Amino acid sequence: MCADWAKINYGLSMVNMMLSSTQSYGNDLRTNNPYASINFSNNIFNGMMRNNIAYGMALQGNPSGQAANAMIGYGNPAANSFGSMTLFYQNMAMHPPFMFGSPMMMPGMMGYSPFMHGPSMFWC
Repeated sequence: MCADWAKINYGLSMVNMMLSSTQSYGNDLRTNNPYASINFSNNIFNGMMRNNIAYGMALQGNPSGQAANAMIGYGNPAANSFGSMTLFYQNMAMHPPFMFGSPMMMPGMMGYSPFMHGPSMFWC
């Protein structure tokens, strides 16, 4: 039953992503943005990636990825960065030692993080 809802949410999220990206593309064309097509393709690929990750999380019993995508939205650089980082951190919170496919300690666990460039007590 949960997999059915995850599929429905996945499909609706794809439609939402396409509509939001198309709207942003139209706004870029109206303002004569020379990077309109690049922005459009970035929005599409980022949305597809986020939806696939969230769908995989939902199939494993964690619907928070789909909820985050629904709240953050699609189609602009801010939504792309917030959505991607939210999914990244949700994955780390659920499976910290297995984030990158190996059960080893991450370098930033109790020292300096390679990603945050400062002291970190979190998985990086």
